[in-house]
Amino acid sequence: MKYGRKPTKKSNIRSRSNLAGDGADAHQDRSTGSERKLKKEASSKSRQIEVIHSNLPNGHAHKFETTAATPKPKADVPYSSSYVPPDILFYLTRPVTVDWEANLSAAVDCYSAAINAFSGLSECSENVESTMRKKGWTCNELGRKRLAHGLVKSAEVSFALAIESFREVKDLTNIVLVHCNLGHGRRAAAEAVAAKLPPEDDCDYLTPFVQTIAEAKFLYGEALKYYGLARREVNGGNGEAMSGLWNEVHTQLAHTYLRLGMLLAREDRFVYACRKNKEARGLVGDEDVTDRNSDSKDGTSTKDAITKALILYESLGKFRAQEAAFAQFQLAGHHRDSCVSAANQVDAFGSKKIETSMFQKVKLHASLAELYWQKSLDFYKPETHVDMFLGILMERSALCSEMAASLNQNLMIEQALTYLLEGRRAFNLSDGGEGGDIAAHQGTQRERPSEVIVAKFILQIQKLLKTMLSAALMLTKPSPTAFAVNRARRNPDSANNGEPSAAKTCDIVKLKEMYRASLQLQGEPNLEQLYKLWVS
Repeated sequence: MKYGRKPTKKSNIRSRSNLAGDGADAHQDRSTGSERKLKKEASSKSRQIEVIHSNLPNGHAHKFETTAATPKPKADVPYSSSYVPPDILFYLTRPVTVDWEANLSAAVDCYSAAINAFSGLSECSENVESTMRKKGWTCNELGRKRLAHGLVKSAEVSFALAIESFREVKDLTNIVLVHCNLGHGRRAAAEAVAAKLPPEDDCDYLTPFVQTIAEAKFLYGEALKYYGLARREVNGGNGEAMSGLWNEVHTQLAHTYLRLGMLLAREDRFVYACRKNKEARGLVGDEDVTDRNSDSKDGTSTKDAITKALILYESLGKFRAQEAAFAQFQLAGHHRDSCVSAANQVDAFGSKKIETSMFQKVKLHASLAELYWQKSLDFYKPETHVDMFLGILMERSALCSEMAASLNQNLMIEQALTYLLEGRRAFNLSDGGEGGDIAAHQGTQRERPSEVIVAKFILQIQKLLKTMLSAALMLTKPSPTAFAVNRARRNPDSANNGEPSAAKTCDIVKLKEMYRASLQLQGEPNLEQLYKLWVS
């Protein structure tokens, strides 16, 4: 009676273990002696240790052969219906981990094993299709995770496996989305490279700048290639499901073209700075700098890239109105840079015919810049996007000031000040003005300008008034300055009058009063006083 209760206890333990154990063990004799049970338990624990220590994917390949819980039939014995293969979850028997790489890679291996097991069985076709989709989803998620951690190359391998799986089941939707993910990866890599670019105006970094921007342009070209593949898949499909995909693919294409155009515009500004820098010109020569101003991988220029982005945004309708307005703003900036560059090259030509042609080019780019700025202002209103509104006004004013020496100085300076005084619409919304009535009627709180933008705006209007006052004082002197001589050569009509152009429109007393008033501006300035002085 000393050992009478031990067999009963072990029998209970064994019966409970059979609930989660192997199916073959359920048919064993429960009256087996203690020694045989201990050997069996030791063997089971040994198999569990093999599972725990089995390797994981990607250098941790799961060894399915050594972890089978049920003994497999011998090679020379035909397969029988009595053989029950292990459950798929058995292959996941390993230490619990939060490592997404290990978990997702193990899941991919499990789905691959299931697909191989189903192969050749016609009655399992539905299971194969379902498992293939699950493998594709898992590969896509693995690629997305790797992409988020900067593992671009391994992410592309996972995405390629996902496309292969989805193509097997003709899942067009997921094929398109995976192509988009590949494009996201290349575009993210391009943006990371572009963030390392040295300053645009420092020609001492010519070689690093050229190498970095070449790599970024190549990556943007790769991203456009993947998005192009996605668009081709969408165009080859049909049905309502393709409409949403069409919008997504064309949106990503537009984003990539816009960022490529902004990168090329940055390269244009760098080349222009190097041309103006005499040291850089003597070091590398004009021809070398020009050669580095190459287009992107597919021959796209700055204007072409931004224009393609604008066309795509406009094709998407009102849902991408803000992006379209921003593309118009960038296109205006490109024409502004081209205008300034052409104006500074006028004096380099000795032929009057060529000089006249360059002036026509200056006027063309200036008018196009004004056109696209005005279009962008149709969306960027002071009630809703006050920083962009003020930024565009400052850009337009700066271009007019820059062109004052090349075109009609009187008209350009006046227009520059007029643009800045338009900023009163952004600052007077809470004072019962027209914009304030609209905001109150709609029941929305107006957006206030940032302190940085306000500080830049006040500084620019002070500098412009100071320049106008200085020019007016200098023109009152009897001996003409070099600036006046150059202006007279460019504008014979105004020179023949003998009367300073600034004195015609605004006398020195008024300019002094306006300049003093501008020095008092602070916080959110009230420009009504300056505006009233100007129009009086």
